[in-house]
Amino acid sequence: NEAFDKQIFNEVYTSKNWGQLQKVVNDGAKAMESLNLYRTVDFLLEGRTDKKLEADLTVVVKEKSPLYYNAKVDMGSSSLEPTYGVTGLYRNLLGNGELVEGSYSFGESDNSLSVTFTKPKVFVSPKLGIKPTGKFETKLFYDRGTTYHH
Repeated sequence: NEAFDKQIFNEVYTSKNWGQLQKVVNDGAKAMESLNLYRTVDFLLEGRTDKKLEADLTVVVKEKSPLYYNAKVDMGSSSLEPTYGVTGLYRNLLGNGELVEGSYSFGESDNSLSVTFTKPKVFVSPKLGIKPTGKFETKLFYDRGTTYHH
């Protein structure tokens, strides 16, 4: 996503020296890796410093599979009753790094459901003074008749 790259790496174009440029690239790499969207994130930084700093930054990523799921059976130590569970997630749902995670577990005396929607702060306007790292998150829980929203 080009808008994503510009937001994360916008300081590349205003860096005054190689040290500052490398810090911007390292911070951008950490921000991209924190999104849980990419299997690999590689950077190629080329440039020269004849009279003024000129650099080209190439970002190459391999995305993780958009869908992930897992099923399990647990046996508690205090009960011989099995609990069955299913978890799953969908990465990059709307194309801007969103993540939807869900889990459902059930047994004879226990049922619960959890759904989490996460959106990275990458698309927050820099005018607000918020760094484009981290995420906004909302959760919904259901546990045996009680609903929680966080």
